[in-house]
Amino acid sequence: MSERQHPGHHPYDGLPDAVTELFGEDATAESAYDLLTVDVPATEWIAALRTARDGLGCTYFDWLSAVDEPGSGFRVCAHVAALGNGTVRRLMLRTTVPHDAAVLPSAVDVYAGAAWHERETHEMFGVAFEGHPGLAPLLLPEGFEGHPLRKDFVLAARVAKAWPGAKEPGVPGLPKRNWINDHFTYTHGYGAIAARGTTTGKNPTGSPDFTESGLPSTGEFGEYEQRIYYGEKTEQYSIVGGPQKELDYEEDGEKTTSYKGDSGVSLSNTFNRAAYAVSFSEPQILYSGAIGEGSRILYNRTPKERVEAVAPWLTIDGDAYPAVVDGRIQWIVDAYTTTNGYPYASRTTLGDTTADSLTTNQRAVVAQQNQVNYIRNSVKATVDAYDGKVKLYEWDTKDPVLKTWRKAFPGTVEARSKIPQSLMDHLRYPQDLFKVQRELLTRYHVEDPAQFYSGSDAWQVPADPTTKESGSVPPYYLSMKMPGQEQQAFSLTTTFTPRGRPNLGAFMAVNADAASKDYGTMRLLRVTSTVKGPGQVQSELNGNDDVAEFVRNLKGTDSDIDYGNLLTVPLEGGFLYIEPVYTRGGNQNYPLLRKVAASFGSKIVFENNLGDALNAVFGVDGDADQTPDPSEPPGDTTKPPATGTEALKKAIADAQKAYEDGETALKEQDWPAYGKAQDALQEALERAAKAQPAGGSEGEKADAPEKDGAEAAKKPDEGEAAKKPEGEAAKPEDSGGDQGT
Repeated sequence: MSERQHPGHHPYDGLPDAVTELFGEDATAESAYDLLTVDVPATEWIAALRTARDGLGCTYFDWLSAVDEPGSGFRVCAHVAALGNGTVRRLMLRTTVPHDAAVLPSAVDVYAGAAWHERETHEMFGVAFEGHPGLAPLLLPEGFEGHPLRKDFVLAARVAKAWPGAKEPGVPGLPKRNWINDHFTYTHGYGAIAARGTTTGKNPTGSPDFTESGLPSTGEFGEYEQRIYYGEKTEQYSIVGGPQKELDYEEDGEKTTSYKGDSGVSLSNTFNRAAYAVSFSEPQILYSGAIGEGSRILYNRTPKERVEAVAPWLTIDGDAYPAVVDGRIQWIVDAYTTTNGYPYASRTTLGDTTADSLTTNQRAVVAQQNQVNYIRNSVKATVDAYDGKVKLYEWDTKDPVLKTWRKAFPGTVEARSKIPQSLMDHLRYPQDLFKVQRELLTRYHVEDPAQFYSGSDAWQVPADPTTKESGSVPPYYLSMKMPGQEQQAFSLTTTFTPRGRPNLGAFMAVNADAASKDYGTMRLLRVTSTVKGPGQVQSELNGNDDVAEFVRNLKGTDSDIDYGNLLTVPLEGGFLYIEPVYTRGGNQNYPLLRKVAASFGSKIVFENNLGDALNAVFGVDGDADQTPDPSEPPGDTTKPPATGTEALKKAIADAQKAYEDGETALKEQDWPAYGKAQDALQEALERAAKAQPAGGSEGEKADAPEKDGAEAAKKPDEGEAAKKPEGEAAKPEDSGGDQGT
């Protein structure tokens, strides 16, 4: 930059024409209202200040501040002046820094008085000044969040409700929360994870055995679209696809993206922007520079909201679950046709019936206060996690209510035959329907009229003993073989206790594999002798000496105990209870499996893993294989079948080997071998139960099943709910599948 002065002529008077001479080729200048304004690149900021001080004689520093220019950046301004001979020559120097890299070198070495002004500009706009001796807060209280003079700062008065699970904007403890971040930057989730349910990881011990993990995730899913713009937690609107980049994840810096889908509503025209500014009570939608060509606003983003908007005549299940289908994350939603006007049928309140110890407000069925006496899982729906596209598939082909709705809204629901196999592999029996059916079965399993009206044989769904929160035991998905089944099946299971008593009254399972010909068949095991119920087993576990010592050892540490699901597995001769026990430390992202409790008959054990727990509960110490006596002659020797204690040891050894074979098959992804190992495990456990000494399982036997080991009644006539004459409440069939109630 030139700093030469002409005799009798002040350099200031040559401006704005001589701006490039003094401030460089990229500088521009204009003069208005006795104020000369010079704009320079950010790289020339300090040089321009030196030229103003030394070349133009502007030794008086007045102030420094900034202006937030949406779409451009922060325009930093410094006002200086040259005083002398009764004349004041004023100069405004300006430069612009982008929003995402708001950094300038500090001016304190040129104008010492700029120190306080830069502190104020930093806390009000977020502009950083490199080389400043200390950008400590000047005006705002300590810990204040955000920069209040930025255009994207949200005033608390504009917020209609508190941020979910956090604090209001501008309150300490709320990092990075502002209007731009909440609605433009953090717009979506990223990736899916999965872990095996039968094994644990080794690093650290007891951690989940992930089959898909990381960010971005890698594993058995292969390549798929990992961005999740529609999900169970996406409850606020996002503005995507415009000039503002969206954050994918952070890894060696920020990885950003821009939405390429066609969902949402375009904000490219002023009318739409004004409409949504009014709708969301947010005027910044109208004038923000972060919205431009290609911007779209996404809202109604939960799977429940999407399906309900497409088909408001369906009642939506409370638990949508994700699956990777054909390279996309799809939310699978079960939907029901319901009515409360079916003749001579008992009514139930969905919100109450479907609640258990694991449900939240989001999982509750939409029609929480609706009483219904007819419900069918007539529709399976999918919601694409990237573009929100909804597809409805017919599931119950004989439901007359669905047939009526399809006539009223043709083309809305696709035929069942259109369900691709890749999606069919992930479909399952819905929990909420099962909860309705089990609740009705607590009363309508009684066939004797006198007992029905007296309620003497009524059941109840027991309270969940593994949690301090109130709520009934949730149904659990298990791969198991009920008496009368030839092989294991993916099932949804539940337990019952007699009303007012803690002992076990019955165990029920429904085939939950949508691809199975046996799908929807219910099997019920009645218990007429004294069998411990879930609450009694948990009480015994809490009083166990090994458990008490385990709890004492954790005291004084930062770890807490988490009890896993208390699982009930029917075995010939009794019921086996299994419960994993986890510890959660202060810095752990998830609980770690530390112990496994098992109970069979009168015995309860607490061991390090499932294999040790099974050995201990059935009275087997280590491997049952015995070293042959060297004095015996070699060769094949025919031995009689094992009986008594020998049979028990052999059965447990076989169970342990089958378990280990299953673990190996899982790691190698050898699914036929895994299935054989699971069958062998089930068979060995049943042999162990039969060989259990009579004193250990006395009084723990279930009734012999009446129909091939289970009460699997015929399905009721399709399209009709079960009825009782003369206005009595409906009695559901034992195996109504996912038919009406």
